[in-house]
Amino acid sequence: MLSLNFLYAAALLSIGIAALNLGVPLQEAPLGYTGIFFGGAALICALFAIKNRRHGLMGAAFLSFLALLTAGSRFFSMIQARQFNFADPQTKLLCAFLAISALYLSATIIKWRNRPHP
Repeated sequence: MLSLNFLYAAALLSIGIAALNLGVPLQEAPLGYTGIFFGGAALICALFAIKNRRHGLMGAAFLSFLALLTAGSRFFSMIQARQFNFADPQTKLLCAFLAISALYLSATIIKWRNRPHP
């Protein structure tokens, strides 16, 4: 699970950097800073999980839940406003951000449910 946490952090950081490097103004690319923030925070949780595994992974799971809510609100507001255009690179990155956060949170929940209780 620790290696999955590092992969999650790297994926969010790469999405954030890609969103900033698309050449659009920063006001139109809010996903860049969001990806870097959540990716950096997940990386800090992964580094903390090396020493204290349970709390570090719980922190990363909570961050993935917040990332899912953040991306989900933008995603559903775009759909509700009928501005969803999958050809836009920012929308593709938003969908990737949403999917990666949902997959990581699902993997964490499945791992914790299958864990034997002390």
